[in-house]
Amino acid sequence: MAGLAMQLNRLRAIFLGEVDVPAEHRDAIGAARRRAFHALAPMAAIHSLLNAVVLTIAFWDEPAMPLVFVWTYTSAVLVFIRTRESRRVENSADGAAEELRIKRHTLFSGALWGAIIAALMMSSGPENTLLLGVLTAAILCVGALLNSSFPSASLGYSLLVGAGACLGMALAGHTWALSVTLLLAGCIMALHRFAANSDANFIRRHISAAALADAKETMSVLLKDFESHSNDWLWRIDARGHLGPVSQRFVDASGLPANVLEGGSVLALFAPEAARHLEGLLKQHQPFHDEVLRVQLGGHDGWWSLSGQPTADGGWRGVCSDVT
Repeated sequence: MAGLAMQLNRLRAIFLGEVDVPAEHRDAIGAARRRAFHALAPMAAIHSLLNAVVLTIAFWDEPAMPLVFVWTYTSAVLVFIRTRESRRVENSADGAAEELRIKRHTLFSGALWGAIIAALMMSSGPENTLLLGVLTAAILCVGALLNSSFPSASLGYSLLVGAGACLGMALAGHTWALSVTLLLAGCIMALHRFAANSDANFIRRHISAAALADAKETMSVLLKDFESHSNDWLWRIDARGHLGPVSQRFVDASGLPANVLEGGSVLALFAPEAARHLEGLLKQHQPFHDEVLRVQLGGHDGWWSLSGQPTADGGWRGVCSDVT
């Protein structure tokens, strides 16, 4: 029994992409999943519309046309519901209820597709077999993409569509029904392996992004604490040598307002010979340390000690202190 349970858990991981989500991230990941699902509502509407047009044209003079009409009307209602849900204001308090609605909607859509495919295969002639086969494959592929935010619901959707196609072929007496069933099973397995991997990667990216944001926030707090308890200050310039956002410590040391410093040339703060020396250092794109340079601010001379290192975007960042 233990071995069977292990194999079942392994299959769940393969086809449902289950990832251990820390408790503090569950609400945020759930909300992100719902947003991703609703963002694809326009694509789902276009997909359903195209299928309705194709089926209407193909079965216009067929006895199954009333069935196609009923299916088209029901499909339009489902598209309207999904589009309306996509415009709902996100409310974390009813997140679980919304996910349940999404899963029910997905499964009902799969049942509807499976039923229409089964009915059309039983009632149509061999001239429409190829069309229905292509339609089934398209529904499976597009459904796996549109519903991949919820792998369990997506798998149920595909199984219902595939079951409808297989049932229709079997009841219609097609001799190749078993072969097509095996092909559909392989297709569903491959699609949901992909969907499971996509969902697992989505979760991992979210957790990594949250960890990175937390690290940036911690670093920002530490840097602010550093500047508030030190005579040094941080500086940063872009690839053109223009200063980025400056701290209050930088403003106090220079005696210039922040709106003058930000966007201005860092070289303009230094005496001509010091500016030329600093320009040469910047052109070398190599880190430098404790370079003592003369500044000219408001008609007064002073001396600053600069350390800096190049950044990936072609700019520079570093630490400066007044050593006058």
